[in-house]
Amino acid sequence: MRVVCDPNPFCFGSTATMRAVLAQLPEVEPVVIGMGPTLDLCRDLEVRPTDVKDPACLDQHRDLLDKSDLYLAFSNNCNVDRVVEFGLPLAFVDIHFATKRRETAAMRHAAAYIIENHPGVQASLDRRAPRNPVLVGPMVAQDRPTGAPKRALLVNLGGACSPDLEPGRNTLYPARASETVDRVVGRLGLEAVTVAMGTRAASTVPPLSHALPRTLPPTAYRAALAASEVLLTAPGLNGPLEAFFLGIPVVFLPPQNLTQVFHLSTYAAADLAPAAQALLELVPGRGFRPGATEAEGTAAVLEALDGLGSHGWRAVEELVYQQLCWPGETLQALAARQQAWARSLGEHGPAAAAEAIRGVLR
Repeated sequence: MRVVCDPNPFCFGSTATMRAVLAQLPEVEPVVIGMGPTLDLCRDLEVRPTDVKDPACLDQHRDLLDKSDLYLAFSNNCNVDRVVEFGLPLAFVDIHFATKRRETAAMRHAAAYIIENHPGVQASLDRRAPRNPVLVGPMVAQDRPTGAPKRALLVNLGGACSPDLEPGRNTLYPARASETVDRVVGRLGLEAVTVAMGTRAASTVPPLSHALPRTLPPTAYRAALAASEVLLTAPGLNGPLEAFFLGIPVVFLPPQNLTQVFHLSTYAAADLAPAAQALLELVPGRGFRPGATEAEGTAAVLEALDGLGSHGWRAVEELVYQQLCWPGETLQALAARQQAWARSLGEHGPAAAAEAIRGVLR
């Protein structure tokens, strides 16, 4: 059975979720359409480079769509209406349902609308439930790869690129965060550490002594994560969740977009991260409306990040340094809280999502 996979190209978590779900579907033949960070993460799969944020892109793939059994989208709503026009069955996987602000075409048309559980999801379901909702646990791989050399620290900035984030143009986050990591690692006396990020973001980071920007294939990243004593990461969704399930303590950098502002507030409310790491604390007086559009909110986040300046990033450096200097038992207690919280969200999500997808294919 051939399945066209369409992950949101500007969210590493969407592509990581796709790979975790596909690992549970060995019977399907996936063909990925994508661009940007998706290409970084899918070099071992059949991929057709495509501007998946332009619905007209599907016209160039009619041969593929005509021979496929299912269109499987991961948090990318852009092409749903065209898929419906073509008459291809649709399954939709949503890892950000808690932040949905309006009804989408996927909610109306998907034969299975698979939702990754997270705080706020139930309230969103109460407001606007999709036609065929399937609520599942965290959709991250939970096995522990082996074989990678042990390391004290791994850093993850995610894709750091989206329609609203252009590294080197309207955001210096990848460079500023890497420079901060470089100073922290130097103070700790550690060997140089990998700072995982998308290719475009990595190209904006200047040469540093202790922080090495790299774009890692998913298998290499997960092996590096499993071999790390601590993960230092931007407050995304699936990146922290992977480490939570592995029992690896997670320390957070400031958010770089609106979604991450809300994720970090969720982690802080659950005692999984210091509230002082949030932009609202680092840059007083900056507000982020809960109902803001992604573009409006991200613009506010970029303004706040610009307002950090060198003094603010030094404050981030000190916060991160202090946390990485916590005694081993304190870090392990943090990891235990983070792992318990992740497990409270439900059973292994990829297996449940795969079963729902099989139901559409039958």
